[in-house]
Order: sequence, then C-alpha cells, then structure tokens
Amino acid sequence: MFDTILFDLDGTLTDPFKGIANSVIYALKKFGIAAPEKTLLKKFIGPPLTESFSKYCGLSCSDALRAVEYYREYFAATGIFENKPYTGVQELLSELKKSGFTVVVATSKPEQIVASLNLTENMSLALDYRMSGLSYPEIAKLLSRAVSTVYEYKHTPNNYLRMSGYI
Repeated sequence: MFDTILFDLDGTLTDPFKGIANSVIYALKKFGIAAPEKTLLKKFIGPPLTESFSKYCGLSCSDALRAVEYYREYFAATGIFENKPYTGVQELLSELKKSGFTVVVATSKPEQIVASLNLTENMSLALDYRMSGLSYPEIAKLLSRAVSTVYEYKHTPNNYLRMSGYI
C-alpha cells in the first residue's frame, strides 16, 4: 500500500494550454514565425521547451535556447497566470489529504504557480524545480531527487510512492 502521491503540475492537475500557447506564439513572433495550429501548440505541454522548439518549429539548438528566453519573457509576466486547475482537482486533492495521503507536486515551474492556483492548502509539499527546459535524462534525475526529498520530508523510507503525470 502507498500513502504518498506525487503529482506533476502541467497537464495533470492544471490546464496550462493558454499560458504555454501564448508564450510559444510570443517567442515565435520574435523570429518572424507565424503562430502554429492549436494541435501543434498542444505538443509543447510536457516535454522540455528546447526540444519542442527544435522538433516542432525547426529551430537550431541556439535559436531554440533563445526561443526559450523569449517564451519566459511572456510566461513570467502573463502566461504563468493563464494556467488553471482542471475541474475537480481541488476536490480530489482535498479528499486525498482528508484520507491521510501525503500529497506532493513536483514541477519545473515556480512554486508561485501552485500558490496562485490555490493548490497549496491541500498539498503537503510543493517541490519547485524552476523553469529549465530539462532533457529527459535530467527529468529522471529531477524525479529521483523528488523521491529522495519526499522520503526525507516524511522520515519514513519504507512507505511507497506513486507518481502521477507526464514522464
């Protein structure tokens, strides 16, 4: 049996589409690239941004890194607040907490997103790994650190942990 649930934020607890899409559009406009279709913009949810800008927009590695900087310009000022919880998430988190689960969110987004969405009252711990455009091996390291941090937080290494979200 397990008593700790580790959630990802984007696409699991919240719908980040509007903030992410508008940030991508803003970044691409800096390169003179027209806004892509909605189906393409949805592919930016989850994977590291540098990979997405390269794969879906054909940007070189250096341009993808610049695109991430432009993306963050918009996201930090506006896009961060265009994220919203999915219907029923507040109730789910509340019920999990009432049932005795340790509820944790691990995200590469700033903790202020979690706080601005009023999710923290039902969280035992929010792990903020900052916006970084991590690669998949780096995400694996992040998750390993998250698990270690949760175990240190709980001081109970024999408990089980279940991850929910994009990997």
